Amino acid sequence: MALRLLYLIFVQLAGRVVLQGRSQRSQDAEILVLRHQLAVFASAGGKAQAVVGGSGGDQRAGAAAVRSCS
Repeated sequence: MALRLLYLIFVQLAGRVVLQGRSQRSQDAEILVLRHQLAVFASAGGKAQAVVGGSGGDQRAGAAAVRSCS
């Protein structure tokens, strides 16, 4: 139990250190991608489905997010 608690604390602290090292632009791109994923999920009526390939709009949004990170 104590080992699990220490692990969870370590994971949280490591995540915060990683976020501090990232630029504001990459954080904004991640938020953009997550909002898009949420919108796609909401428009699917809450049904979780694995989509292989995705639509053209999904691919363009992903490509724009990748370009803004680099």
